[in-house]
Amino acid sequence: RIRYGVQRRRGGFLPYFLLYDAVVLVLIAAALAANAAVATARGRPSWLLWCYAYYAKLTWALLSLPYLVFTVPLLGRALHRARPTGYDKEG
Repeated sequence: RIRYGVQRRRGGFLPYFLLYDAVVLVLIAAALAANAAVATARGRPSWLLWCYAYYAKLTWALLSLPYLVFTVPLLGRALHRARPTGYDKEG
């Protein structure tokens, strides 16, 4: 690596994004499990559990907005350092 001048740091900022996503997933799953346990203990209807699941999915989607930065042409390339390949959509 040193001979060819390759960077030693791996992944750019991707590990931080993955850690953020894992923390968000654990928190949302814990909140969903707690809401489901409370709703079941109180005898709430089953459709309410599906509403909780929908809101958990919606919350996860809204909290994944930091990944939107990867779609910015120059900034996205700086974050992940992946180079485009010579392949097209046909393969």
